[in-house]
Amino acid sequence: MNKEIILLHGLNNCVNCFYPLGTELEKHGFKVHYFTLKGHDKVATDLCVASCLDHLKQQFDTLPEDREYILIGFSFGGLSSLMLPAEIKQKISKQILLAPALFLNWERSLRILLNCLKFKIHFPSFTPEKLRQFHHLPLGYYRSLISHLDQFRQIPGKELNDKPTLIILDLHDELVNSSKIQKMIHNYKLKNWNVLELNRVKLGSPWQATNHALFHPDYMDSADWNSMIEIMVGYINQSPPKE
Repeated sequence: MNKEIILLHGLNNCVNCFYPLGTELEKHGFKVHYFTLKGHDKVATDLCVASCLDHLKQQFDTLPEDREYILIGFSFGGLSSLMLPAEIKQKISKQILLAPALFLNWERSLRILLNCLKFKIHFPSFTPEKLRQFHHLPLGYYRSLISHLDQFRQIPGKELNDKPTLIILDLHDELVNSSKIQKMIHNYKLKNWNVLELNRVKLGSPWQATNHALFHPDYMDSADWNSMIEIMVGYINQSPPKE
C-alpha cells in the first residue's frame, strides 16, 4: 500500500510556509497533501469544534481510500488530528505531532483574558511574522483553541487513539508544556506513543514563539533540521510493531 503524507498546520499559519517540510518529504518519495484548518483562507465566524472538525473531514473525503496515510500535525493541527471524526474512512497508520498544543504554558492567563473580554476584538499573533496568515487574530480563534482543549480532555484515555505516534517537542518551546504531555502519555498508558525532545538553544523572544516553530528550516540550524527530517522519514518507513 502506498504511503502518502497529510500535513496539517497550526493556528494562524499560512499553508505555504509548510512547503519546505513538504518538499523534503517529497524528496524521499512521498506524495504530500496540504490540509487547512477552518478560517485560514479567510477570517471565519463559525469556529465551533464540530464545524472545524467537519472542515477537516471534508478534505479527507477528497482522498482515495486505498492508500496508507501518515498524518503530520503541528501545534493546533496536532491537537485537531487527535480529535478527528470516527467517520473518516481513510487509513491513518501513523501520526507525527510537532509541538502539539495539548497543554499550554500560558493557558490559565489566556482563559482569564477570554473571560474578561466579552466583546469582539483582534489580538496580536504570537506566530513569527513570516509564518503567520493574519497579523492579528479575532479572539474567536483563541476561544476555539480553548474549546478544542476542553473537548479533547474529555476523551477518556482508553478512547484516545493508540496508533503509532511520534511527538517531537522542544524543551524551550514558548507555548507547549512538554512535561504535561509526557505525564498524559504515562497516565493513559499510550504504549505506541514515543516522544523526542530537542534541547535547542533559545532562539528569540518568547513573544515570537520561534522555538515552537518546529516545522520550518529558518527556525532550526541545518544540523537540527536535517536530523529531524531523517528521524521523521525513518519513523514513517519503520515497520509497525508486532502484536
